[in-house]
Amino acid sequence: MSANSLQPAPRNKAGRKASPVRVERSVERIGRQRMIDRRARCMDEIVRLQADANSSGALLDNARCLLTKHWSTAAWRRRADILRTAEWLVGVAARNVDSDGSNDNEPLVSVRAQARSKRTSYS
Repeated sequence: MSANSLQPAPRNKAGRKASPVRVERSVERIGRQRMIDRRARCMDEIVRLQADANSSGALLDNARCLLTKHWSTAAWRRRADILRTAEWLVGVAARNVDSDGSNDNEPLVSVRAQARSKRTSYS
C-alpha cells in the first residue's frame, strides 16, 4: 500500500467558504423616456382597475407604492426592475377581474361561505 492512501483527505482551510458564482440575468436596457412612459401607462391602468369594485386592491396598492415611494428614491437601473415588478402586479390584478367584472375568487368564497353556513345551521 502506498503511504498516501492511508492519510486522511485534506481539510479545507479555516475561514469563509468561497461563495458560488452569481450569474446576472440579462436585462433589456430601457431608455429613460420609454421607462417614464411605461410608468405613466402603468399608473393609468392602476387607476382604471381600482375604479372596478371587484379589483384586487392589495396587488394594485403594492404596484402604486412601488411606482411612487420606491420609484422616487431608486437609481435608474433599479427603476427598471421596479417597473417590471409593478407591471407584473398590475397584470395579475387585471387577470383576476373577468371581462364581465366579476372576481375569479368569488365562487371559492361563496362555496366556503355556504359550507360554513351549513355547519352553523341548527335546523
